[in-house]
Amino acid sequence: MGRSISEDEAIEAAWNVQLPSLRLDMPLPSRSEFKRLRNERGDKAYADIGVWLRLCSIATSRRGHTLPLDYEQLAQWLFGSVGKSTIVAEHVNALIAADLAFIGADGSLYFPTVENEFIRYGKMIVGGSRGGRPRGKKKRRR
Repeated sequence: MGRSISEDEAIEAAWNVQLPSLRLDMPLPSRSEFKRLRNERGDKAYADIGVWLRLCSIATSRRGHTLPLDYEQLAQWLFGSVGKSTIVAEHVNALIAADLAFIGADGSLYFPTVENEFIRYGKMIVGGSRGGRPRGKKKRRR
């Protein structure tokens, strides 16, 4: 029986690591968050989901797997132009209202999907299934 790995250990192990993949519940239109987004935004929901996917992708490679809540920086990453910060703000606010993103106590933008994957991957690192051996299970060589 394996040892239990805490979320704190997992977070520490994966803090600076780029996530190699991101699990999504498919199909996206069947998720309750997307349904909420579609009810509120209509056809704009599909553009919001595209922005959400891109922001999740960016977050997987950043330290701590969060993004700064700086609309100009987000616009630069998304569209290559700081001038589209109001469009980004509209998308981000819609994602927050639909619970696809939230603002943490530190003022950073968090994504629950990325956070779940971050913890899962950190547990894999600590458990040894992502290279090396599990901590405390090194065997002596004769």
